[in-house]
Amino acid sequence: MKEKEKTKEQLINELAEMRKKIAGLKKYAREFQQIEKKLQKQLIEHEKLSALGRLTANVEPVEKVQKVL
Repeated sequence: MKEKEKTKEQLINELAEMRKKIAGLKKYAREFQQIEKKLQKQLIEHEKLSALGRLTANVEPVEKVQKVL
């Protein structure tokens, strides 16, 4: 049906449907942003732990150092 042939009621209904879809998309966008923030925090923690692991990889255990002394 062409836009000019639609009744006012049909256009109002279409507008209401579009508003519902937009509200749903906004909800998913908020959820996506929350998940993204959590993942970013987890990535930072992972990077910190990886860096710590690389720093401590070549460190001798205290017991081994004490035996040498």
